Amino acid sequence: WLLLPTPWLGSPYMVPLYVVAAGLHLWRQSRWRPGSTLSHPLLWSLHLAYLFIPLGLLALAAQAAGLPITLSVASHLLSAGCIGTMILGMIARVSLGHSGRALRVGRRITAAFGLVILSALMRVLIPQLWPALTLTGWNLSGWSWIAAYGLFVWIYAPILTSPRADGRPG
Repeated sequence: WLLLPTPWLGSPYMVPLYVVAAGLHLWRQSRWRPGSTLSHPLLWSLHLAYLFIPLGLLALAAQAAGLPITLSVASHLLSAGCIGTMILGMIARVSLGHSGRALRVGRRITAAFGLVILSALMRVLIPQLWPALTLTGWNLSGWSWIAAYGLFVWIYAPILTSPRADGRPG
């Protein structure tokens, strides 16, 4: 969507397109039965990451409709929310699989998933709901992001620097 000329992003003519796209993403995601993943952090983290796509599209629709939502809110739902959470979920999952380990995570990585999601929500909601606390929201979001990815490095550094658990080459 950033490839479109800037006037198109906020054009009222884009509102139906954003809403339809968001609805299609929500419909698609509902078919994955996301409720069945609640006991599997490696899966629910990916489902929540994907949920940020329709949220970002709905924020774009609201902004284009003239509601007091900034383009920054929409872009952070898509980037910090979707991409940031998806990357953490995927590197956690892929690192386990490619190192010959079971696809299970403990409480600390589950907490990291929660922190990266919280980071995205704070980055978007605090400035939107409490503009006077924008800088505080950005700082809390940044620290939460650092904590999430810091936990990943702390937990996964030994996994990624040791031989495969299953003894296979690679």
